[in-house]
Amino acid sequence: MSEIERKLLDALLENDDPILDSLRAQLAESKIESRELSGSGFFLNFEIPDSVPKITPERIIIGDVYFDLEGVQHDGGAIIFRENGYLSMLEAYLNGDEEWPDQPRLSRVFYDSNPRDWATSIMRGQKRWQPSS
Repeated sequence: MSEIERKLLDALLENDDPILDSLRAQLAESKIESRELSGSGFFLNFEIPDSVPKITPERIIIGDVYFDLEGVQHDGGAIIFRENGYLSMLEAYLNGDEEWPDQPRLSRVFYDSNPRDWATSIMRGQKRWQPSS
């Protein structure tokens, strides 16, 4: 896993919550199935062994992490997906019409709110999810 992928995943999974605990546990057991460049970002797809238990809710999207890359004018965003109870994909993208650099270097990772508003950062389908307290 690249440094950018690791730092974005760490930021997306940062907080004390059973949902994030389960995602971190799945990530620890995962293998990278594929990495696809999209022109303005990438998709990192995960393979989770069948021995890892599924978790509920089965579908979650977390997308409150943003980043700056050196030499790139606009910031970018990162989203993590869990489908069918398993961590499935990390997506990173640049805002604007810039191409993803050949050798990207992170200069900053940040949340859409400071401090992070965990209650509004996680989505289940199209509904906001209320994390455990």
